[in-house]
Amino acid sequence: MSKNPIEIYQTQDGQTQVEVRFEQETVWLSQAQMAKLFDTSTDNVSLHLKNIYLEQELDEISTI
Repeated sequence: MSKNPIEIYQTQDGQTQVEVRFEQETVWLSQAQMAKLFDTSTDNVSLHLKNIYLEQELDEISTI
């Protein structure tokens, strides 16, 4: 991840900006980065990820 940092910041007018570099059309975020992006807790992100895996929307092995 150090090669392709994800930058999340707030502009002077209060809007959130996200800068991401894509590699082979895939973006990878840690739970902490997702929490920051969506202004929530890592516990909340973890809960949603568990539901995504339970409903088989994504394969856990391919997203870790």
